[in-house]
Amino acid sequence: MERKKLIELIGSIFVAFIFISSYAAFGVSPSSQGPKPKSNSTQLRLIYASAFANATIYNFSNTFTISYKCDDSKVNASLQSLESNGSVANYYQISPNSIYVDSGTMSTASLLGYLSNTLNSSCTSLSATAKVALPSKLSFYFPSSGSSFALSIPSSMRYYSVPVLFNSSLHSINVSIAAIVEANGTIYNMSVSRVSG
Repeated sequence: MERKKLIELIGSIFVAFIFISSYAAFGVSPSSQGPKPKSNSTQLRLIYASAFANATIYNFSNTFTISYKCDDSKVNASLQSLESNGSVANYYQISPNSIYVDSGTMSTASLLGYLSNTLNSSCTSLSATAKVALPSKLSFYFPSSGSSFALSIPSSMRYYSVPVLFNSSLHSINVSIAAIVEANGTIYNMSVSRVSG
């Protein structure tokens, strides 16, 4: 009986020895197990910056809105004529004093120009979404340092859509830009909005 217990004890010690030696062979220790915190050296340092720019209008979206404060008979007559020749694809009333227009064979810019010359500007306004392009380089102000630096705008971040009230002399608009910039000067993200006035 004692001999059997002795064999079991030796067997247990042998298994334990193999278990411990396998840990050593693979360089595993209790302190090296489990997830390790990520190094801060790989985290981006992001800084807020702002800028102003004169953005060039290069196109308009395919839809726009006509709003009016006076008799709409001329508005409807103009749109019926434009729809009959395909210049306007569709239009419909969205409120008692507003009509939504979908451009047809005529470009939105041409339609806006035609309607601004045809309709009474004192009681009619044309709202559209302008497609604008920012300059390739802008001066950004960094509030954290109180300094300004010129940064190149990546081509993928130069084009935006901005709502405007159309007039025939509108070729560019003033915009404000909020940006998140990496410490090396690379622009990480941007948002653009029109400066009123």
